[in-house]
Amino acid sequence: MLVDYPKEIPSESWAILADAFRGKFPSKELSAKVGWNVLGYGISLTIGDNQPPTVGAATDEELACVCDELAAGQVRGIPWGLLIPALKLLLEKLLK
Repeated sequence: MLVDYPKEIPSESWAILADAFRGKFPSKELSAKVGWNVLGYGISLTIGDNQPPTVGAATDEELACVCDELAAGQVRGIPWGLLIPALKLLLEKLLK
């Protein structure tokens, strides 16, 4: 049986990602859990009938700042076009 995509993202996931973008990496187990929560949620919003996000580029520090703002509830819309490609690369690095 397949598990549904997450319906929401725990705010602690954003804080963990902000640390990871700044070089403070969590364990592989925690990386996988955060990746599932954030990417699964993001993918559920950006596939199917939804418009795919425009992909952009940002530095690790810019991405960390976005994650800090998301953790604090200061951002209304999640910039998936920036985060999904960056998260994919970050998870590949963390799970090696």
